[in-house]
Amino acid sequence: MFYRVLITGGYGFVGSNLAMLLKRDFPTLEIIAFDNLSKKGSELNVQRLTNAGILFILGDVRYRNQLEAVGAFNLLFDTAAESSVLSGIDSSPDYVIETNLNGTLHCLHLAVKFNAKFIFLSTSRIYGIEALNKIPFEESVSRFTWAVGKYASGINESFPISGSRSFYGTSKLSWEYFLEEYAAFYGLKSIFNRCGLLVGAGRMGKVDQGVIAL
Repeated sequence: MFYRVLITGGYGFVGSNLAMLLKRDFPTLEIIAFDNLSKKGSELNVQRLTNAGILFILGDVRYRNQLEAVGAFNLLFDTAAESSVLSGIDSSPDYVIETNLNGTLHCLHLAVKFNAKFIFLSTSRIYGIEALNKIPFEESVSRFTWAVGKYASGINESFPISGSRSFYGTSKLSWEYFLEEYAAFYGLKSIFNRCGLLVGAGRMGKVDQGVIAL
């Protein structure tokens, strides 16, 4: 069966690495990397992915007609996002909301239209900031670590999600809920994964993405 995979945000850190791994392990797949190249440095991935046989489509998930122009697909990885936790706090939240909320809505609509499977990359930022700050921590020689106890090995899905979490985190949490609704009422086959801090070669992080980027 002919299989077509669409990766939104396909030239960002996550999307580009995902595209390359899929092409390496499943060379017969037609992989489309859809991206508006708004993140500085993402344009450096264009030639690398093109050389690997991955199709580049310049477009923005905020505009449904641009996504619809891609045509039918079997599987969608939604990695497109304004990923800054500080986005909208000292400026208008319009971009993060339009990209992370409206953009994902457009992706979900098309996934239902084409009866495609859907994988959504969420974030650990959906957990409340105040609750996280209440976890006791210790300062060691090279890092801060959560004190030995319930969260010594980190947090999991049972951690509270109440309280504020940033516009970025709220947009992602909202779409976890929407994904459940689409699965329940439209039969969308989907999963979401709450990623933690993602680092590696080609990260191209911004200053407001924290100490790893610096």
